[in-house]
Parts: sequence; structure tokens; C-alpha cells
Amino acid sequence: MAKIPHQSMSHVFAPEIGYDEIESAQRWIDKKISIKTTLMVMAALLSVLLVLKIGTVLLAPSGHGGGEEMTALKVEGLVVNLQEDEEMHYLKSSFEIEPVDHKETAKLQGKISLIRHEMMLYMSSLSVADTQGEKNKAAIRDNMLKRLEVALRETGIKIHHLYFTEFVVQ
Repeated sequence: MAKIPHQSMSHVFAPEIGYDEIESAQRWIDKKISIKTTLMVMAALLSVLLVLKIGTVLLAPSGHGGGEEMTALKVEGLVVNLQEDEEMHYLKSSFEIEPVDHKETAKLQGKISLIRHEMMLYMSSLSVADTQGEKNKAAIRDNMLKRLEVALRETGIKIHHLYFTEFVVQ
């Protein structure tokens, strides 16, 4: 901010006010502007942080985000060779397993190796024809649920839903 020169301008605005009073008023104004600027910058930063936090919660995958407990176990990138005599084909799948009691999701996470193993054994027994169409995919899901029920029987974990999030045959 430009300073008011002592002799040239001070007597023009208020001849009874001295240079020291004008300079003091100038410092007071500069301080107020500085405080306002700081508050505005802080408010802008807080707004950005709030928007980022809200965006993180809104864009978080289902069952994750905002400090909520996880409601489904994600099993990703399961790749198996399909039962085919003529050509090599594979199935790549990802799915989410939702227990009846959402509090048991962490317990389910502790069984991820068993779950992946059982699903790989089952899926590798499928042929390309077994994977085609909605009815076959529903049958695969139902068979996976039955197999999980047997594998997890001793844990007491009951599975409510299994959702495919990826299912690619090549």
C-alpha cells in the first residue's frame, strides 16, 4: 500500500492531524486488510478441503468411506483357465461378497485365501459355454454361494449376496 508523504498530502486531507497519526492510521488499515486477506484465504482453503472430503465420501466404493465399516468383501482379479479341449480360454472375474451380518466382513477378510482358493477350483471347472448368458451367470453365482456356504460353515459366517463386478471370458 502506498504511504502518504509527510509534507505534501497530510495537510491537504486534515491539517489538524499530524504525520504520526496518519502513519498510525495507515498501519491500522494495512493490518485490517492483512487480517481480512488471511481470513479469506483460510476460508477458501477450508472450503476446498471440505469439498475434497465430501467428494471422497461420495465417490468411495460401496461399503468404504466416511469412517463407515466395510459392508462387503471385494475379491478382485481372479483369473482361471476354462475347461476347453480345442483352445485356451480364460475367465477373469471380480466380485463382492456381502455377509448377512455386516460386522462379520472383517472376519470374512481373514478368510480371503480360502475364498479365492474355493472360487478358483470351482471356476476352473467351467467351460466357455457354461459362462455365456444371464442364466448361466446366475447359476455360477448360485453355485459360488453354495460353495462359500460349505467352506465357511465352521466360521459361522452366512453370506447374503454375491455381486459380480467383473466377468470377462476370452
